Amino acid sequence: MFLLKNIISKEECNFLTKVFYSEKLFEKNYDINSYSSPNSFGFRPSHNFNQYMDKLKPIIQKYSNNKIVNVNTYVREYKNNCELVKHTDRDDIGITLSICLYNDTNVNWELIADIDNKEYAYNANIGDGILLLNSNKVTHWRNPLICDYDKKYIAFFLHWIEIDENIKQKNTLI
Repeated sequence: MFLLKNIISKEECNFLTKVFYSEKLFEKNYDINSYSSPNSFGFRPSHNFNQYMDKLKPIIQKYSNNKIVNVNTYVREYKNNCELVKHTDRDDIGITLSICLYNDTNVNWELIADIDNKEYAYNANIGDGILLLNSNKVTHWRNPLICDYDKKYIAFFLHWIEIDENIKQKNTLI
């Protein structure tokens, strides 16, 4: 687990936050009150967000011994009393980067991970990212966000999967 300071600029965060609210108005396939994040609102965003998969991939690649492949992006708004329950990511996600786009809560809201029976926790300021390798095997969570009712925290998630290029593909002739 790594804290990547200023992985994107404050200007990019402001832009993406505005895009989030614009897309939120028209989003039909949103996820509200999900199991892993009760009392929150999230969806798979547009190309404005997806372009960061390739933009940030060279930075993330430095943390992996294997080639990484884009999976998807997601954006979620959290409000008072939201939490990210203890979970592991799906098997098709192995690397997760969580970037703080917006936070007016005045609260440090740490992402916590249990790695080899030891808890690690990082707080991300606006523009910072928290990188979690093996997110499909490592249990991670956020405790309840306790803040004023009208305050919010917006997180931008990017997901990749590692591909072991040393595993030879079986060639067949039919």
